[in-house]
Amino acid sequence: MLYTYPSNRLENLVSALDTLLQSSTAPVLAADVILVQHPGMQHWLSMELAKLPSRQICMNAVYPLPVRYFWDLIRLILGPERIPERSVYSREILAWRIYALLQTPALADDPLMAEPTQYWQDQPATLRDSRRFQLSEQLADLYEQYLMFRPEWIEQWQTGATPHWQAKLWQALVAQNADHPLALMRAALGSIDQPAAKLPGTFYIFGINALAPIWLDFLSQIASRADVDIHLLYLNPSVEYWDELRSEKQLSKELVRASQTRANWVLEQQDAQRTSLPDVGNPLLASLGHQGQTFVRLLSDKAHYDLQVFSPVGRQSFLGQLQDDILQLKDARPTPPALPEPPADESICITSAHSPFREVQALHDWLLHQFNQDPSLTPKDVVVMCPNVEDYAPFVQAVFARSFANIQDSVPPLPCSIADRNLKDADPTVAAFLELLTLPDARFEVNQILAWLRVPAIAAKFSLSANDIQTISQWLEHANIHWGLNSQHKQQWVSGEVSDHFTWQQGLDRLLLGFAYSDQSLYLNDQVLLPDVEGSAGLLLGKLTQIIGQLRDVRSQLVAARTPSQWQAYLIEQIQIALLSSDALFERSNQALLKAINDVTEYANQAGLQAEKIPLTVMRAVLEQAFASPEQTGSQFMTGQITVCSMVPMRSIPFRIVAILGLNDGQFPRTRPPLGFDLMAQDPIRLGDRSRRGDDRYLFLEALLSARDALYLSYQGYDIHKNEERPPSLVLDELINYLNLGYGFDPAHDLRRMALQPFSRKNYQGALPSFDAHWASLLDARPLVDQGHQVPPLAELKNHWRLDEWIRFFTHPAQYFAQQRLGLYLQQDRDEGLDDSEPFDMSYLDRYSIKVESIQQAIQAQTTPSASVDILTYRRANSAVPLHALVGEEIAQWQDQAADFSRHLIALGAQTLTLSHRVLELNSATPALELTADLPLTDSHGLLFWRPASIKGKDLISLWLHHLVANAGGESCHSQAIFHGTKESLVLLSCAPVEQAQAQLSAFYAVLKQGLEQPLFLNADLALACLLGKDDDKAFASNWQDSYNQRGYSYDSYIAQFWSVRPDYDSTLAAVQDCYGALIAGIKITTLSEAEHE
Repeated sequence: MLYTYPSNRLENLVSALDTLLQSSTAPVLAADVILVQHPGMQHWLSMELAKLPSRQICMNAVYPLPVRYFWDLIRLILGPERIPERSVYSREILAWRIYALLQTPALADDPLMAEPTQYWQDQPATLRDSRRFQLSEQLADLYEQYLMFRPEWIEQWQTGATPHWQAKLWQALVAQNADHPLALMRAALGSIDQPAAKLPGTFYIFGINALAPIWLDFLSQIASRADVDIHLLYLNPSVEYWDELRSEKQLSKELVRASQTRANWVLEQQDAQRTSLPDVGNPLLASLGHQGQTFVRLLSDKAHYDLQVFSPVGRQSFLGQLQDDILQLKDARPTPPALPEPPADESICITSAHSPFREVQALHDWLLHQFNQDPSLTPKDVVVMCPNVEDYAPFVQAVFARSFANIQDSVPPLPCSIADRNLKDADPTVAAFLELLTLPDARFEVNQILAWLRVPAIAAKFSLSANDIQTISQWLEHANIHWGLNSQHKQQWVSGEVSDHFTWQQGLDRLLLGFAYSDQSLYLNDQVLLPDVEGSAGLLLGKLTQIIGQLRDVRSQLVAARTPSQWQAYLIEQIQIALLSSDALFERSNQALLKAINDVTEYANQAGLQAEKIPLTVMRAVLEQAFASPEQTGSQFMTGQITVCSMVPMRSIPFRIVAILGLNDGQFPRTRPPLGFDLMAQDPIRLGDRSRRGDDRYLFLEALLSARDALYLSYQGYDIHKNEERPPSLVLDELINYLNLGYGFDPAHDLRRMALQPFSRKNYQGALPSFDAHWASLLDARPLVDQGHQVPPLAELKNHWRLDEWIRFFTHPAQYFAQQRLGLYLQQDRDEGLDDSEPFDMSYLDRYSIKVESIQQAIQAQTTPSASVDILTYRRANSAVPLHALVGEEIAQWQDQAADFSRHLIALGAQTLTLSHRVLELNSATPALELTADLPLTDSHGLLFWRPASIKGKDLISLWLHHLVANAGGESCHSQAIFHGTKESLVLLSCAPVEQAQAQLSAFYAVLKQGLEQPLFLNADLALACLLGKDDDKAFASNWQDSYNQRGYSYDSYIAQFWSVRPDYDSTLAAVQDCYGALIAGIKITTLSEAEHE
């Protein structure tokens, strides 16, 4: 017999199932067979049965999937010797069978098959196989739908009566194996009176809300003709009869059709002034419940006994009234309209935000309030659903805690687990494995290889730490490795003559030879050997060489086509085992990889492709598809934390709090456009047909009914760029309209609207203020200097200083303060990482370094002439310059400029320059201190500085402090410095002897002591601006902000940390004059031509 048990609550179905299990007459040791559609439902049902006082444990129960179990029933009836354990018409195996058939001459040359043949053959040769398999997968899915929902088509196609290419392909499949599910089902029903093996006496179907009509017929026949009791327990939203219930939209369409003309109907409606709404019972159930209504209608014709286990909602909350309206088939909207009472509680919360991130933040704050208000509420009582969890997973991980171990003592992030993620996006090990399958098409770009090395499973396999990878990155930068294994590999992408420059082969060879030869750079045999690797670091270089070698081998081996079993062995041994760690930490990832590889092999072999050579493109596409679908959620669903998951059919488990995010217009209900060759899409809809939009509408209805205490609904109601209002999803809009007319829910006041930014003051006002103190701290943020924030003075200031420490301080006092006193190291410039492309032009840094090198060679040649390698030759051997011919001309031009610079330096005695170490006792300072410096003295006892670049503040303060130290010892000393000016001119900075050098150094030391207690905006660049006459208010304001060719002060991370707004000009200028006044007065700046004339 077929028994049906409808209920509005899943808990009632659990009680009914428990009663049925206790009254079962099956043998004591026989397992209870309970069919559920999803592992998440299995997990919940097991826990609920175990919580019952009469049980306290759930054991000896199996939970097969419905269709899998129905296939097992057919095997029992017809015998396992005839029916395999898995049908060759299952979607996964069928795809491989179609893939093989499409290339056979019998089909490929048939004019009737021209459409599919042209689809996959009109592609480049490298894409044809993968395109053919993609088509095969779509066709396998369609045939599975035809078998379930259009069985008469299948029977007609077997007779050859339908001249269509899909019928032709189906006939070829049947010719290979005639035992498709429909034929076997018919045969099973014919042999049901004499089954090959004993059928189970009882089994249970729990929580199913949809079954194909063909399976319902099959169950009905088994229940009627065999001694089998089938108990089907399902959710029915309403206790009332709603089989004929129609939505307002459906009724309106019927009225239009019934009227003579549409215009007459419109006039009639206008005359009636819509004084009453169509009698649709509950409009939400009529609009959202079509799928459930269809299932109830189909069951009513098949069930032998129907035992209702409904129960009243029993809650007087806003949410309870809504659920009771659906249960009792009531319409709360008054007729005629009257002003209803507003909602009495917050059991339904609808939130509008600007982005997914703000949706998640708003939900987190709302949940914290719920936990505060109800001490009995626990994280496991909350479920958060999204149309696609991948869209929200990164934001959930950023806002929520990943486990109870991450909970903090203060207001904590709530712990959560994320289910339904596809491993391709969620698991870096799986993602790396799939990327390794692209090696034949990889350019071996340096950042791509580094990204693989950072994958935890690969790093653990080769024992690479984060510091090791950082060291490797530095080596690769110095070796100028950009892309390509070698010149032969580069030839795949570059036409014409290519070289080994910028490749892994050249870079690693130079590192290895440098490690073996010398501890400094060495030009040898047209190569520059690099001294970067020393001592035990050679082991790390060996690991890197091994990894690149293995990747090179895998790349060359992957291009070969293999049989399924050969692919299985190769992928496991050469990629998973050879390149990925097998540590326990990665066991789950490795198990997923093994399962996917073994499943693909099994499906292909069962399809008869044991000897078929399958190319990499197809194998890669199959594995990517396997990991692109959500994983089984047994390990992530309901783990005792807040469960975050996708909206999945037939898993509407009750929770005390149900939250749904992403109810956006156009995104939910989700749509799946039919394929152009989907024949069902061209056929009128029949009873029992499924649709993605219908599933989603019913999912939304089940979510409304699954919430026990509170329902939270969220959508992105504003454009994040324009702040324009956006409508919610149609299903949410219908709910809001119903609540508005029935319960006085006013969207203008009752809708929770979140501010664009999390630090907005609005987030901390009203009935549900945010708990996040980090964002709140920005509300009252002020510049630290304005707030007078200081650190305690140093208990003891050191009395031994190096002059370069002073130079660092006055170059950037705020940075020195942050690093030395606060331990705060901020990233000044965005780290662009290594460049995957070889250089095609020279940078400013190249120009500077070439000029410096040319000047040094020219100065050295004055004293010790020696043969040196040409700069261009050396840099090309070091892969440090582009390879085109214009590079030589550009370098020659820079060398000419450097020669002119060198000439002036030599005239000032640069060839006699030596470093003189000085230790200065600064007795005038308080307290007394010792200052050490290395002075660049010429034979005329003057200081000489130079740099082939424009003057910076650091150059200025370095020149002046060295000049003061030189004059503080009692000797009179002149100082000079040469820099580039505008339009390639040269400028000379000169300093006359200073009499009060000790006093000036003491004054600088006093400023330094002050700068160790609070941040000072006294950068040496400000002194340079004063020296150049660019110290007016307009120039100061301009330099604060970014300009076209330079970064402003406000861009500096340390200045932005302490000064959120531009400091006052007058006070800043006064402080600069007070600190650097003697420097500005004591340094004379002229162009070099003027100095020579003088």
